Amino acid sequence: MDQSALVGQQIDAGQQLIEQLVAEGQPIQSAFWARTSDDENWYLYIATELVDRIGSLETYRVVRAALQKLKPSWVSLSEVKVISPEDPTSQEVVSIVKRGNSPLPTRVGSRTLGRIAVDQAYLYPDAMATRSHSVAP
Repeated sequence: MDQSALVGQQIDAGQQLIEQLVAEGQPIQSAFWARTSDDENWYLYIATELVDRIGSLETYRVVRAALQKLKPSWVSLSEVKVISPEDPTSQEVVSIVKRGNSPLPTRVGSRTLGRIAVDQAYLYPDAMATRSHSVAP
């Protein structure tokens, strides 16, 4: 598949993964797809305090378990990057979403998000908005 464009199935699958994690009680502070300036692939970044509490490896295990409940999915674990909510990228995404004050996703063009230079990004609404639309565990 051509990775230059983020497709609707990826966007929907990312949303489903976020909703699954939230339904399981996992703390998600921000989530977004981004294609960086130095890589043509899209990655789903998930900012969660789990990274700080249990570490990245264990957080990936939590994400993998949630993904397995959604099979088949248009998101693979290799497309997911977990980050701390303290990461400047997560903090900037939260700020952009709050400024937009909309329950709708936000697309951004070429810019720097925290420490990441992105060509394009697709920001999901904040986790609190997502909680009201959670899927059953």
